[in-house]
Formats: sequence, C-alpha cells, structure tokens
Amino acid sequence: MIEKMKLIRIQIKEKTENKMISQNIEYKYINNKKSEDANANDKNYQNERKRRMKETGRNKRTGIAETIKVIVGGIAIAALCFGFRQTVYAEEASTEIPADSYTIIQSYQTTYDETESRAANIRQASTYLNGTILQPGEALSFSERVKRRNTENGYVVAPSFAGGRVVSSVGGGICQVSSTLYRAILQCGIIPTQRYNHSGSVYYAELGLDAAIAQGVKDLKFTNTLNYPIGIITSAEAGVLTVNIVSNQEALQGLTYLPISERVDDKTANAYLATFQGTTLLDTKFLGTSRYTTVF
Repeated sequence: MIEKMKLIRIQIKEKTENKMISQNIEYKYINNKKSEDANANDKNYQNERKRRMKETGRNKRTGIAETIKVIVGGIAIAALCFGFRQTVYAEEASTEIPADSYTIIQSYQTTYDETESRAANIRQASTYLNGTILQPGEALSFSERVKRRNTENGYVVAPSFAGGRVVSSVGGGICQVSSTLYRAILQCGIIPTQRYNHSGSVYYAELGLDAAIAQGVKDLKFTNTLNYPIGIITSAEAGVLTVNIVSNQEALQGLTYLPISERVDDKTANAYLATFQGTTLLDTKFLGTSRYTTVF
C-alpha cells in the first residue's frame, strides 16, 4: 500500500504541476487508530451500538438528532480521520524539502470471507479501482472503472442479488467494493450523483448506505467536489477491504462528515450526512430513501 501511495503522490504532483520531480517519500504513521464509525461492521461495535440504542430508548422511528447523539456517543468526531505525516526528499538535494501535504484524508474498511468465490471479484474490482486520480470537478463511474464483468477481465461466478433473491452471476461481490467506496467518499463530504441500493440487505453496509452495481442498470457515480485532486488507494487482503482517499491535508477544511442510517420500517431506511466542525454539528443533509425487498 505504501508503494502505491508513493505512486499516487507523484502522479498527483505531475497532474497539478505538469512536471516530474525525482523524489523519495517517507510516510511516518502518527496514528492508525480506526474510528468507531470505521468499525461499523465489527460484531462488538454492533452489540455496543444496540446497547446504546436500548438505553436511550431509540427504536426504528427515532429522530435524526437522537440518531446522531447515539452514534457520536460523546467521542471526538475528529477521530474518524487517519493521521499520516509525510516527508519529501529530492535526490539531488542534501536538505529536506517541505512536503506539500498530501495525506490520507479518509478511510473505510469492510470485511469478507476469503474462502468464498466472491472474494476473487472483490480483489479484482479493488485492483481496477486502485490508483484512480480525480482532479477537482472530474467525475467517476465505478462500473466503467472496474471494467465489464466477464471472465476476460478476471471476474468469476459468485452470488449476487436479483429482485431480492440470491442468484449467481459473473462479478458477484463487487458491490462490496462500491459500497465501501461510497462510505469513504461520503466521509469526505462528496455526495454521489448516482447511487442505488440493493434489492436485499447486505451484511457489510447499514441500510441506506450501500451502493449496488448492475451492469448497464445500476452504477455509483460521483464528482470530486473538493478543491484538490484526490487519489483512491484500495487493498483487499486477509479478508479486509480498505478504501483510502488521498488528498491535500487541507481538502476537508477542518470539517468531518458522518453518514447516518435511520430505519423507517423493517424494509426502509433514510440516509443522512451530518457535517461537524470539531464536535459541533453544522448541517445535516438528506441523502435519500432506500427500500428493500428482502432484509436478512
């Protein structure tokens, strides 16, 4: 992952300055502690969240303000960010050159079973997505980026959803990659221009916060609305899928974004994006309503 981040860093510099500088990049990890939100698929997290919900009397129709209160739970919202420091050296120079502050501004992880056939498709889609760079105002189609799902492009037959039923199709499982990316860009304050939910619920995303992909029918599309280029760094190893968003450390302007799922009924959920400055809630945007045929 570090080597890929070096490549991204150099490519961003090329695109923003139109020149190549021979350099070495040393990434010094300051804090790799995952946020409470980044562990949303962890069993212990889910049990703790249910306990909090019960204590606060929250049910399926709890208001959005109470939802925020439950999820935040008094923790510092800034903990959602992964901290990285980088130092750039020029090979020709004997002194250190200050970095222009490209770093991981947000990250999200989900887990998968490596023994299942869908794992191969997760890894393949992740590979195609890895290294993507978007300039400010540049758009991305996830479906186009990860190529057509066929055996020629490295995909295999695996379970997928169709009409609320589990069926087999080439490329089954790539929706976990799109859903993980969806969560990562939301945490950067980037709202998709196109996104669809699955017909059935998925274990790796809360209702309303998934992103289904169906060739020629459903896609995840978004535009880089930040003032800086962003790079997408992905990895799928040891049953953990990670999507990192790389950009200038000032890209989020000191703001933190928290995606929220609010159940309306057994098969319906509303999604919101809350914006914080420190621990102060500035704004809450309604992202949409997702309706599911089957909820497991």
